[in-house]
Amino acid sequence: MAQIPEQHIKDIKLLLRVDSAGACHELIDWCRNTKIDYSVGVDLTEGVRDAIAKIPGQDWVCSLDQDGAELPNGQVAVLDPRSAHAPISRIATAVDRCSPAPTTNHF
Repeated sequence: MAQIPEQHIKDIKLLLRVDSAGACHELIDWCRNTKIDYSVGVDLTEGVRDAIAKIPGQDWVCSLDQDGAELPNGQVAVLDPRSAHAPISRIATAVDRCSPAPTTNHF
């Protein structure tokens, strides 16, 4: 934060990304208080995997690249954490359905 020029500090949008090891109330509260967006990884438990597998097809949308264009081989969905028994507000999950060996990423 100290490296951001003072004249830009009010206009810049920041996103802090941490894995599940960084998930602590102090860090999240700091992000909220300083108006920094955040993304925290979660443990990919069997319950979370099962809940992702049950997301209806119509709930998946195309992934976007950094310019906002749709990616031809990726989809994303938001998982209600109550269905995954996860102590979080929401889970975004992504799947690459068109590669020879489909892969799933959760963030």
